Amino acid sequence: MSVFCDINKILCNKLFLYIFTRYVTYFILFVSSLYIAIKLGPYYFGIWGIIQLLLSISGILDFGIPNSINILMVQSKDDEQRKKNYIKSAHFFLAIIALLYISIASYHYFFPISFFDKYLIGSFIPFICLIAILQQYAKLYMNIYRVKNRLLELSFSQTITPLLVFLVIFFVEGSNLIWSLIYMYLIGFILSVILFISRKQIPFGGSLAVADTKVVINKGFFLFIYNGSFYLIVYSTSAIASIFYSVEQYGYYSFSYMLAHSVLLLLEAFGFIIFPKIIDKLRSSSTEDLENLIKRIRTNYVVVAHGMMYVAYALFPLLIKLVPKYQDALMSLSVAAIAMMLYTNAFGYNTYLMAQNKEKVISKASLIGLFSSVVAALIIAKLGLDYSYIFYAIMIGYFNFSYSCVYYGKKHLKQPTNFGHLMGSFFPIKLLLPYCVAIIITLLNVSYLSAVPLLMFLLLNCKEIQKNIMTIKMIINKPNIIDL
Repeated sequence: MSVFCDINKILCNKLFLYIFTRYVTYFILFVSSLYIAIKLGPYYFGIWGIIQLLLSISGILDFGIPNSINILMVQSKDDEQRKKNYIKSAHFFLAIIALLYISIASYHYFFPISFFDKYLIGSFIPFICLIAILQQYAKLYMNIYRVKNRLLELSFSQTITPLLVFLVIFFVEGSNLIWSLIYMYLIGFILSVILFISRKQIPFGGSLAVADTKVVINKGFFLFIYNGSFYLIVYSTSAIASIFYSVEQYGYYSFSYMLAHSVLLLLEAFGFIIFPKIIDKLRSSSTEDLENLIKRIRTNYVVVAHGMMYVAYALFPLLIKLVPKYQDALMSLSVAAIAMMLYTNAFGYNTYLMAQNKEKVISKASLIGLFSSVVAALIIAKLGLDYSYIFYAIMIGYFNFSYSCVYYGKKHLKQPTNFGHLMGSFFPIKLLLPYCVAIIITLLNVSYLSAVPLLMFLLLNCKEIQKNIMTIKMIINKPNIIDL
């Protein structure tokens, strides 16, 4: 009887259902991406990779407005009029951004941009700009809905485009597949925006107050620097790879990034929905409470992220055998895996700084990471090293970003900031040892040892894994714990 009660409790758990739908979506996304990569081959997948890169870059060119609204709605949760004013200001700035994309499409129509000739994507630019505009509105509305904890609408918005892509890939071939994918992205974002507006959860009707508008843009600007620089660690190195290497090599590069990033998407689904609650909790002024909370957050998030990536790292040599066209990408896939997990080491401290209105500080951390990754990527490309080494530039960027977040966070908490103390929090020895072993195995290219880092991780982090299991049980029993 208790077993049925537990199952019923899980099935009625809104957070569990949201996470379940996200994981199903990510599985569909993973299968679709793998099938697209196989169907297009390295050359055409390189073209699709550039289109996705442009869409990704357009997604961060939002001047931080959606993220600003997210935090401001949490901080003003009891002031309805102010929230309406903030959202009015957000719509005003998104209209300006829409005009910017229309200008880019118009400029390319009259003065074609030569770089796009290499990847044969000139005719896609108007559609990419239109998708970019819709993406900005969908992103703003998603941030509003996640503060309200409206998980059903969020699930639909995050599922519809991958589902449409999955449905179309089996019926279209060659270059027509790329056009079909573009159309599916366009339809998916249109449906998302329509849903968000029709559900009447967006508080329209505010006034464009100068004081509130300044708050939105000031907070948004530094969050834009933070998010923009953070994501540009990947996007800029990807752009460098697209410029200095062949279209086919860039196809291998895109394939490696796609697989490595898909692993962390599973954890990001949970991080996305609990972000408003964490921001609210980290507004506390009690240093002791903050220290304990950050420690719990990192135990639950960073440890799980590393564990998931080590599982993937161990399975990649087997997975790559299923896609013979990408056998040459095993090295870059392994480097991508160990590079991508590093950014999770900032979690807890970066959210703490945001909650404490330290956008300027975390923007510095992002700029440090971005600058170091771009310099490293340019050196690697200029030296003519294999394209897989570009992922080491991402590793350097993420290391510097995460380390800086921990440094600034501890400094603000008035904790010791010497190297030894920082490394103990930034990269505990239990996580550092298997990470170093993974780097050595990758450099030596001995893929038959790929399970060793996972075994080391499990042996060294038994207590942390048990704590994570207890956290999962608590969420199952108390799903409202994430509500504001």
